Amino acid sequence: KRFAVSRRGRPTKVGRHVAFPTELDMGPACVAPGPAPRSFADLASRGPPAPRAVRYQLAAVVEHAGSMRGGHYTAYVRGPDGGWWHTSDTRVTRCEQ
Repeated sequence: KRFAVSRRGRPTKVGRHVAFPTELDMGPACVAPGPAPRSFADLASRGPPAPRAVRYQLAAVVEHAGSMRGGHYTAYVRGPDGGWWHTSDTRVTRCEQ
């Protein structure tokens, strides 16, 4: 969930679904391997990075249930077997992605 600012200038909680990928490729934003640049000119002289995959798998998502004034946090966590688990205080239950 996200937060927005109301017409009166107060923060409000947005309760709509937020979609996001479970894999993120940071390769296009990474610098090609080599010695650390000492300036932006050094960095620019390398040219664009060689295409390579630098992928990250989503490991967990934290969710807040409630209002801006209070509520409860739970988490969805990817287990070692790749399955997803919902955790809330003393309860841990298997769930679907």
